[in-house]
Amino acid sequence: MSASDRFNLIDRPWLLVRDQTGAVREASLIDVFASAHRLSGLVGDVPTQVFATTRLLLAILHRAVEGPADLDDWEELWEAETLPAAAIEEYLRQHEHRFNLDDPEVPFFQVATLRKADDSFSDLSKLIADVPNRHPFFTTRIGTELRLEPAEAARWVVHCQAFDPSGTKSGDPADRRTKGGRGYPIGVAWSGNLGGILVTGRNLRETLLLNLIPYEFQPQEKEKADLPPWERRQDGVGVEEDNREPTGPVDLYTWQSRRIRLAWEDTPQGRVVTGVLIANGDRRTPQNMHPFEPHTCWRRSPNQEKKLRSNVPVYMPLAHDPERLIWRGLQSMLPESGAASGADRLSATVLVWLGRLVVTGVLDRGYPVSVRTIGMKYGQQDATVAEIVDDALNMRAILFDQGAAALIGVVKQAVENSESAARDRETRRQHRTRIRGRRNRRTQERGDGTRLRNT
Repeated sequence: MSASDRFNLIDRPWLLVRDQTGAVREASLIDVFASAHRLSGLVGDVPTQVFATTRLLLAILHRAVEGPADLDDWEELWEAETLPAAAIEEYLRQHEHRFNLDDPEVPFFQVATLRKADDSFSDLSKLIADVPNRHPFFTTRIGTELRLEPAEAARWVVHCQAFDPSGTKSGDPADRRTKGGRGYPIGVAWSGNLGGILVTGRNLRETLLLNLIPYEFQPQEKEKADLPPWERRQDGVGVEEDNREPTGPVDLYTWQSRRIRLAWEDTPQGRVVTGVLIANGDRRTPQNMHPFEPHTCWRRSPNQEKKLRSNVPVYMPLAHDPERLIWRGLQSMLPESGAASGADRLSATVLVWLGRLVVTGVLDRGYPVSVRTIGMKYGQQDATVAEIVDDALNMRAILFDQGAAALIGVVKQAVENSESAARDRETRRQHRTRIRGRRNRRTQERGDGTRLRNT
């Protein structure tokens, strides 16, 4: 197969996008960046796919503009009508061969030499998050007969690197971590640890820029460039360093949590994906990753401090509760005026950055933003997908200005009052249920003269 026949993500449509008429279509990377100002946003086969693909676009944008370095660079991007499409395409062309989904040597987000001892592949239900593993009762996707077009397979590969469950994986004989032909659990893929938060604007261009945090605002390892995998040496089946430190947000946006290899088949209609190998990749525990990870809030963990015998606060990502609507967690997102070191909660860096834009006057205080929360809840031992969280709340940018303490206080008090009212209502409901239960038991006792016992 010639290079021009490869499924290259730069030119081939594969990302799901919604235009401003509401229509959904597939678009290439080039198309998405060039038309971002005309698109409402990204769409996914599942909401977590939007989180994963948005962060992929952010990694590309960071590298293409070599920053932005500071607020001035960011403001220049914001004031332009479009994204710098020419610079982005030039950057992508420099790494074009690394964006081939089916490259025989360096396939995108995969390892070409990955194998099992018997050279078999798993069925594609391992890759697709909307197929309940071992419980395919409510899906039209059926086991070994499942095939994927390259575009959908590409979306699921990106999603797998971000949200794959934990559990036993395929074990490559060349990986020193493989025991008995298996790769034993190293935890969920990186984004699965997060209570994901994205700030969304009026179109995709604004959404990407609002989440594009300048380097001066976010620390990274100064000795190392913050590089995505397509700018680094191709990964092997194993790892050189267990639980290595990230070099910055771009590294985490594209963290290679798994080693993946797709199986392909040629058909008269074109190439399709028929199987997959998913093995353990780069392990990354979430403790104190708040300097590098901007898209989640954080909670202080006394248990982790004891476990690690840490003399400094240990922060863990604040995961989303599927039972709680976004407004009930609003207090953890809004800024604290003069928050002390060692606070119980840390707001997401992307929201702190939004506040900086308001304080400096770069963003109008009345600018309408939507805070979207996306996350995944896992089942037993984090080995299966249980639920996907997806919610959004529309607000004005002024709420993220630390100087608007009075207004923020009013909002927080309103949330507390609503929470209290909800608790009171639930207490009254439970009380009425208990009363009805006692009445029913008395009625039954009078009817047959026998006291009913719970069994």
